[in-house]
Amino acid sequence: MVKSVIYSASIFAVAIFWSTIAASQNPTQPEDLATALKHTAAIRSALSSQQAATEQDQANTVQDQAALAAVTGPGTAPDCTTVHVGPILPAPPENIVHTGGTCIFANNAQTVLDFQHDGNLVVYDLNPNTLIINRALFASNTRGTGQFFIFQRDGNLVIYRNDVNGVLENPVFSTHTFGHPNDHLSVQDDGNVVIYDSNCAVLFATHTNRFSNFPPGDGTCGK
Repeated sequence: MVKSVIYSASIFAVAIFWSTIAASQNPTQPEDLATALKHTAAIRSALSSQQAATEQDQANTVQDQAALAAVTGPGTAPDCTTVHVGPILPAPPENIVHTGGTCIFANNAQTVLDFQHDGNLVVYDLNPNTLIINRALFASNTRGTGQFFIFQRDGNLVIYRNDVNGVLENPVFSTHTFGHPNDHLSVQDDGNVVIYDSNCAVLFATHTNRFSNFPPGDGTCGK
């Protein structure tokens, strides 16, 4: 009986010895495991954020495509009942309100800035021989909400929803170019629509150049 107890104790001691050796050779301790789990969670969070950003980019692309799809389609004429003389629209000394059907053409007749009767402000690429639309290049996405288009004397281009007793209210689109009373808008031959300040610095551009290597301005201050 005593020999059996001694034998069992010996086996137990040997088991403890080998388990100690194994633990010393295996560095995976509880704190290491916790660190690994935290690292994995951080990776999953980063991947989730990246996926969300990708989905948002895709949604924005679809929205932009939908905005352009809502404008006048190719093969038709732009919505013009009033044609501004020349490609330059200066900020006037007094505010001049434009209503739907106002168009400003580039000198080469390949581009038109069209404030449509539906309230959308659109840049179209045209066939210069027929003035038929090839495609839309830019849209303010104000269809059904914009009523009045004005290049204000403070240099800001704004589309308003309402005229209340002669006061324009509820802007739905703006180029945020206020504070430059001597600026001007130019519908350029390269397809870009640009607002320049009095020193020819670019304040706003639709970035619809026909050639991507062109700067936002054509180098002539749009004149």
